[in-house]
Amino acid sequence: MIVNALDWLTNYWLSANPRTLVIPAGNNSNIYIAFDATNLENPNYDAELVLSSNDPDENPVRVPVNLKVAGRGDPNADFKVNVTDVIYLVNYFFKGGPAPIPGLFAADVNCDNLRNVTDVIYLVNYLFKGGPKPGC
Repeated sequence: MIVNALDWLTNYWLSANPRTLVIPAGNNSNIYIAFDATNLENPNYDAELVLSSNDPDENPVRVPVNLKVAGRGDPNADFKVNVTDVIYLVNYFFKGGPAPIPGLFAADVNCDNLRNVTDVIYLVNYLFKGGPKPGC
């Protein structure tokens, strides 16, 4: 039975279905965990899944949970903001290259809710001219 363990569900980026359940002895069940990186800007999110049961030898079971997010200015999702991201965006905007991997928000480097050449310029200014960091 999962009890007192769902504090991590207050983290809006993590959800479980079902949130609680009782598993009779000798049976098993699945719990589906979902990650949602929508609008997340920080690169790392940590939580802990705690499973409680009436088994004194295995109570509680703690499972670390980590979500690593590639953010704005990192359209190739290599967790580095560098010149390869500029090239990736140029290929996407002008040559029909692949869309940004973590989602189109990664291409909205200047947070104007548009994805266009101004995002490439913003990223170039950040990397080579000391401009502001990508993100809102």
